Amino acid sequence: FDDGSTGECEACSDHANRASCDDDSGLSIAAKDDCAQRCFPCGCEEDGVSFCNFDDGSTGECEACSKHATRASCYDDGLPSTGADDCAQRCFGPTPSPPSPPSPPPSPSPPPPPPSPPPLLPGMVQLGCDFE
Repeated sequence: FDDGSTGECEACSDHANRASCDDDSGLSIAAKDDCAQRCFPCGCEEDGVSFCNFDDGSTGECEACSKHATRASCYDDGLPSTGADDCAQRCFGPTPSPPSPPSPPPSPSPPPPPPSPPPLLPGMVQLGCDFE
């Protein structure tokens, strides 16, 4: 809300918890409120500690990250998809990028040129066939 009612979007990942929205001196009061509501809808989310389960649609209750040993367990716990996504993001960090495809093998080198005939010494005559 740098321009009063509009402004640039900022990433929620810049804030670890709801209090960090309030502590961000670069945000206006309206932006601090927006940050808290959009990034921490349950009010108690904290990266690496707790996530919002979104059981009530756009909000819900916070659950402990310690309930989940892996990112995949967030999706096997019966959470709504937004809750599973919040669990994976807050408890295990950003989704890893897929690995880059392997580089193609280098092109084979061209074959070496045929060996040159040895030089003729004085008094030697080159013999060969003439196929005309």
